[in-house]
Amino acid sequence: MTATVTTGEGDSLEAFRAVDAAQPVSAAATAAATAAAARFGDAARAVIFYGSCLRDGHGDDAMFDFYVIVDSYRHAYGKPMPAVANAVLPPNVFYMETPFEDDGPLRAKVAVLSSAQLRALSRPRTFNPTLWARLAQPVRVPVAADTAAREAVIQALADALRTLAQAVLPLLPETFTAAQFWHIAFAQTYRSELRAERAGRGGNIYETETDFFDTALQHLAAEPGGPLSRDPESGLYRRREAVAPRWRAVLVWRLRHIQGKTLTLLRLVKAGFTFEGGADYLAWKIARHSGVSITLTPWQRRHPILTGFLLFGRLWRRRAFR
Repeated sequence: MTATVTTGEGDSLEAFRAVDAAQPVSAAATAAATAAAARFGDAARAVIFYGSCLRDGHGDDAMFDFYVIVDSYRHAYGKPMPAVANAVLPPNVFYMETPFEDDGPLRAKVAVLSSAQLRALSRPRTFNPTLWARLAQPVRVPVAADTAAREAVIQALADALRTLAQAVLPLLPETFTAAQFWHIAFAQTYRSELRAERAGRGGNIYETETDFFDTALQHLAAEPGGPLSRDPESGLYRRREAVAPRWRAVLVWRLRHIQGKTLTLLRLVKAGFTFEGGADYLAWKIARHSGVSITLTPWQRRHPILTGFLLFGRLWRRRAFR
């Protein structure tokens, strides 16, 4: 598997996502992504690079975030238990360190998704926003097995934006700005997870990548029959009549918040079985984003699930999660 770069043609949403996803990444990111793909051998189809390292750059205390897309879980793992866990409560997550030049090891959190679940979880019928909220943001695809693998990822990226718009538009006034759209979108999706980041993080993402988010919304508005339109003179967007009633959308998002936090807890429990180095990763993640420092004992590292339940109440009171 090799890193490839392609460009899109035309003005479609897929073309916009293809061009953005093909932007070059650092040598460190390429090395870490290539190592993540290599872990799954011939089963790996592509690597999606997203998250804070893409937005802010890779510093000494940073960790790459990757989705490794595999053709099937059984092929990727070679044994049934991790394959079943990945299929039932995706994704499985792994911690990796990759040697790199003289800078020490590159750290990465690697989440695994099958091609089928990547496609399904990006579309509107998927209630939980965990995947489509991430894929609606800027990502890169530094590694792809072939053109078909890259095109499948690009389609999921475009579908994620459409899914997000469909879910968020009923919460907006009849006319609105791009900033209003994205601030509400991030506020809702962030509430659907237990997050270690401080309040307002979603708004900061929009401010960091304003050009991307504004252009993405323009492409959505240009789609025939889509749920929104844009006035070229004022730059304001307008909801079309096809969107769901606001009261229904508010109820749906409240249910998403409850479901999402529950799924986050279940994934943390599952990580005690499937996430190598998961206890140390979780402590690092909480400290980096919230300032709440955790020192793990050897006993806690040997019993990550029990430790997670014991620590959760204390961390909630210290506002490490929101």
